[in-house]
Amino acid sequence: MTMRTPPALLTVVLAALLTQLVASPGLAASGAVSSTTLSKAFLEGVFYFSTVVEGGADADGRLAAISQLQRVKFVMEDRFLVVQLAEELYSHPSDGSVVSILARFPAQQQGDSLKVSWGDDPTPAVFVDEVRTAQGPQEVAFEASGPCDVHEYAVDEAAGVLTFVKKVSFVARATGSTSLLRLRYNFLKQRPTSYKPKSYKDPSEFRKFGYFTAGADALANESTGLLSEKEYLTRIDLEKPFVYEIHPSVPEACRKGVRDAIESWNDVFEERTGKRPLTARDGEWSHMPGDLRYHVIFFRTRGYNSSFSGAYGPPVSIAHTGEIVDADVVVDGVGLMEEYRKMKENEKKAEEKAAASPETPTGQPPKKKSAVQIRLGNLKLPMVQAEPDVFDRAEDESEPEEDAGLPADERFYYKVRGLLTHELGHNLGLRHNFSGSADLKQIPAGQLSTSIMEYVPFCKGFYVPGPYDKAAIGFGYDGKVDPAEMTRFFFNTDREDDSNPLCNTFDKGDPYAFYVAKADKVMQPIRLGKKPSVPVEKVGKVLDLPFWALSKFINNIRDERSEQSFNYLLDIVRFQFPGSEGKYTAVEHLSAAKAVAAWFLLNEQKFSKVELTRRQRRAVNEALAEAIVDRKNVLEKSRIRLASLLVEVNHVTALEALQKARDTVKARVAAGGLTDKVLEIEENVLLSLEKSIQKFMQR
Repeated sequence: MTMRTPPALLTVVLAALLTQLVASPGLAASGAVSSTTLSKAFLEGVFYFSTVVEGGADADGRLAAISQLQRVKFVMEDRFLVVQLAEELYSHPSDGSVVSILARFPAQQQGDSLKVSWGDDPTPAVFVDEVRTAQGPQEVAFEASGPCDVHEYAVDEAAGVLTFVKKVSFVARATGSTSLLRLRYNFLKQRPTSYKPKSYKDPSEFRKFGYFTAGADALANESTGLLSEKEYLTRIDLEKPFVYEIHPSVPEACRKGVRDAIESWNDVFEERTGKRPLTARDGEWSHMPGDLRYHVIFFRTRGYNSSFSGAYGPPVSIAHTGEIVDADVVVDGVGLMEEYRKMKENEKKAEEKAAASPETPTGQPPKKKSAVQIRLGNLKLPMVQAEPDVFDRAEDESEPEEDAGLPADERFYYKVRGLLTHELGHNLGLRHNFSGSADLKQIPAGQLSTSIMEYVPFCKGFYVPGPYDKAAIGFGYDGKVDPAEMTRFFFNTDREDDSNPLCNTFDKGDPYAFYVAKADKVMQPIRLGKKPSVPVEKVGKVLDLPFWALSKFINNIRDERSEQSFNYLLDIVRFQFPGSEGKYTAVEHLSAAKAVAAWFLLNEQKFSKVELTRRQRRAVNEALAEAIVDRKNVLEKSRIRLASLLVEVNHVTALEALQKARDTVKARVAAGGLTDKVLEIEENVLLSLEKSIQKFMQR
């Protein structure tokens, strides 16, 4: 599973986009507005303000970054309508007139109204980012240039919503290359509400159920100005209808799965809270993700790589309460529909083949195996990353066993429904739970995980909320939760997957057995001296994930899997082919595997967060010392790499290995067993090891 990141320039914008926008001499683009008139009464009071970086000149549904909503107020100063934070605690301690200003728009008073030029912000935006070039990382300066056209301007005084889009062109000073981005401004008027924030009273609660949180500063000490951050769970208000619009971009083949996914969460809410808060209706083309007025399910029809499918569903919440006021789901429609096309194509081929074969029943296809921040003025707005969840990029590209033999339309339905159920879970505030598939005692029969917020390919055995998800909704939304459920389920999320052995993406069942099986697909042929199906240049890439997952077990779990994982990796470093030197062996593949295993053993503390014991470290050092002089089982370049790894961790053992290697070479020369070519290789390895040691000692 890979997380797709925005393009280089878009990443720049996410880091520092909205310092302030450049002045515009006029708005001439079609559909743009130069100014609008608003009543002063509407602008009075407190608003919630957020920005959305949509990216690209045209509305294609892409959401690059979304800010939480902060409390602001409009203030008329001289000839400008100023947007500033409504919180007094952000004022300067010694000068109350110094406040945080987010934007300044030229305005003219006209009786009880204001004529506001939303596109004309007087200060140009300049920002610097590090980009990759042929000469290496370089800092490149960008600045806003050209008109900031205002499009899609809309105000709904009854709903208290003001929203508009600016098209902002940014130019790289060095190269002159440009990028046109869409930046949406959302203002929502603060009004009385019955919504009650829910905070994490005890930090340990996060270890039970995973929710996104919204944070806001509160004044803890008025005399010193000390701030204290409060965190709230992000949740929808069950007392208000939460209406999803199914955008016309959603293909007909996906609509049932989308609607059923919405209803599956309603079933959970009804079971736990007695309410069904979610509804769905057909949307309009002009109602797009990012607009605070609508909750949109949108399928992008261009712009993504079609080799895999993905989606994302970031919620937008009020920072001071955690209430989710907007949530969208954006799906890679190109990739998803390409998968559907291939499913149908393969099904047709299978039917034709079956019809032509008297031994296969007609019509039965054969079974297959199986937080970015935007800076506004002098304030940083908390951002929700909108990087997509990416699914079903299996290494062997096989379909899940649960779907083998099912008609293509049925397989696709489960895929769409599972994908949307997962993203809607994010919309409701739920974080990933990457330990659901390892919670073997709690997984229902026929299912693959306790949680739809897991990364497991969506299929017949995995497409609806699981028991963990139901308990999480009960907990987060103050509904029914069995006391035993508070401690029953495994839960680990994104921030634990780099160190927790039970927290992995796309594994199923016991992680140790799962990743050993993955590694053995490559290692078993190598151990037998056969050439595996994996090209030698890809051995490291294929083994990297299972070896990384196994290394997390070492000294980090209290059962036999800790020592088993250590021994599995150590045995690869120690392994030597049996038989005579003339026998064919997969030495190239073994060399690559040894290097990967050694790296994870030597850097194990980075993953399990604990170090090897003295006994384990000694065993690793000895195995490396043997491998460095083992010319029969390890290639020259891999021996040099292993030597440098050993020097970094234990130069004393490296010195011993160097001396042993010298003695071995001398003995072979004396026995007449080395040709000039082989001797040159051995001397090169010895020289490389000696240089590595000298370099280390000179530090």
